[in-house]
Amino acid sequence: MRSANEALSQFGIFLWFGVGFGLPLLVLSFLSGAAQRWITRQFAIHARWINAVGGLLLIGIGLYDLWANWDVITIFWS
Repeated sequence: MRSANEALSQFGIFLWFGVGFGLPLLVLSFLSGAAQRWITRQFAIHARWINAVGGLLLIGIGLYDLWANWDVITIFWS
């Protein structure tokens, strides 16, 4: 039964990734043309900060994943 739980866990990750990726695009599509232009202009103006924050989040998530799976990693490489 462990493999079924792992499959459901992986499906949950896949589902939340899809929601996180698609929901902002869906919201943007419902906005008026003027609001879309304003939002995309703000993203373009602040692109450097957005990229820096996104990069720090990716590094943080990677470090957390490394810490959370350290036992498995050490078993694999020993």
